[in-house]
Amino acid sequence: MISIVVCHPTSGVCHTIFPILEKVGAPHLNKILPGFPATPMENQSNILSTFEFLSMSDIPEGFKVIKCRRYNTNSDYLLPTDEKEEIRLNLHYILRHIMHGNYIAPVEEQLQEGIVVLDAGCGSTAEWTVEMASHYPNSTFIGIDINDVVLQSAEIPSNCSFIKANTVLGLPFEDETFDYIFQRCMFASFTPRDWETGIRELARVVKPGGWVESFEPSSSFERSPPDMRIYKAVVSLSEAQGIDLGYVLEIPNLLAANNFEDISSDYVSIPFGWGGRVGELHGRNGLMTWTALAPLVAPVLKISHEECVDLTKAAFANFKANKTWNKGYCVYGRKASSRKWPVR
Repeated sequence: MISIVVCHPTSGVCHTIFPILEKVGAPHLNKILPGFPATPMENQSNILSTFEFLSMSDIPEGFKVIKCRRYNTNSDYLLPTDEKEEIRLNLHYILRHIMHGNYIAPVEEQLQEGIVVLDAGCGSTAEWTVEMASHYPNSTFIGIDINDVVLQSAEIPSNCSFIKANTVLGLPFEDETFDYIFQRCMFASFTPRDWETGIRELARVVKPGGWVESFEPSSSFERSPPDMRIYKAVVSLSEAQGIDLGYVLEIPNLLAANNFEDISSDYVSIPFGWGGRVGELHGRNGLMTWTALAPLVAPVLKISHEECVDLTKAAFANFKANKTWNKGYCVYGRKASSRKWPVR
């Protein structure tokens, strides 16, 4: 068994992780997006005005904003030019803004004191992992992903490491390794069986009393326009791969079935192309994503690539006109006991 001991220069606290298969670097996000501060403010009474509405009548019925923590932001930031990285970075900052921070589980005090954290599915740019490691130098952060994290090792925080691993195939960690596990945006990657296996694996590696948190966007749209052919084609393509985009609603039940308690489940609304800068960015992200899927969607609809792109643009123009939005589901729970989990 290979192990690595991570010691913090500020606290002297050391954590042993079993095992580290591969360690790669990651940049500090202020290098990628200069001028976009990332320090959460603790004043619970001051809530950031998340969206820009002219009046209360502009807010659609059912639209919800989570009021949790104030988050100070700066609108001047530089987006990378690579489309795939841009989509992921945009999403990170959209979610951080609407959630008023990077997490909602009650782990602030523990993060300040020093705990071991897993980002299950950190992505190739690992924005959440690196940002959190920078904010909480007394805690150890491990990011895993099925793809390589191809970033500059010189800029990685000293309390942050990365491993190439797959939650569904089994994590390379001993039982009860982590105090807090964070996972998001797996809705388009996991089949129902993957979700069941993945949550069970997270339950195995989190400590008794530790927290697992999940954020997943809904696959459905509120106040959608009549023409949703592109969306229906995307759903059809997902189903052909065995992926049920709506299965994220089962996450609270999956946590409960795996010995979790104090489960909290809520949602926040994310506008497409309206409601201020965040809505515009979310609309742009969606347009880029759906346009990138045009080579797959066009054959399903029996139209040309160009027609598919035009149809996608029209759909997002209608999203803005209709004030369309979707839900982001926020779920977290605490592992209840020291029940042992079999090594798979």
